[in-house]
Amino acid sequence: MEVNQTDNSFVDFYVIQKELILPSKTHFRLYMSEIYDCLLTDEKDNDEISFYEFRHYIKLSLPISKRIFRVFKNDFSENSIESLTLSRDRFIENFIKIYYGTYEEIVEFVFKLFDFKNKNAISRNNVKYLLLYLPLLKKDENNQKEYIESIDSILNLLFKDKNSSINFKEFMNFIDSQNSEIFLSFIGYIYKFKPLSCNSLNF
Repeated sequence: MEVNQTDNSFVDFYVIQKELILPSKTHFRLYMSEIYDCLLTDEKDNDEISFYEFRHYIKLSLPISKRIFRVFKNDFSENSIESLTLSRDRFIENFIKIYYGTYEEIVEFVFKLFDFKNKNAISRNNVKYLLLYLPLLKKDENNQKEYIESIDSILNLLFKDKNSSINFKEFMNFIDSQNSEIFLSFIGYIYKFKPLSCNSLNF
């Protein structure tokens, strides 16, 4: 995977967070409110943004964008994502959590991305499904094979078998004591696409 790690496969998260060089939380809140205004289209029945508008902003892979949207919305129902909208408060507060939150808050956010049914349990299949949508797979077939093998080796440590699941506490313990690569790969991917300016939002 993309993040270089020490021999025990752990990197200090706060070192990565400090490298973002973000403004004060107050200024960031105002900035994200302005971004939200830019995302709102004129022809709407309410003042909330759609998934299409949300994804136009974050510009991540579709499956990962859908999971982030549902976590932001706190909606894990069977409802079509196209039918859901996201309020200004949830948009702003969740981005603040991602960029200014504590280590545990951000690990919990990543865990929720994997927790498709919102039951405090993640499965090997769901974790692997999202990992394969990180933009790390190279065009070279050998590199792709090595990447998939590296995912499987970590998942073999994280899950006892293919059908097992783990809760948040177990996920947190794994990241703290064994391997932080899954967590860092996801949060690094999100941090790489930091909030854009209104001028770059062209519909």
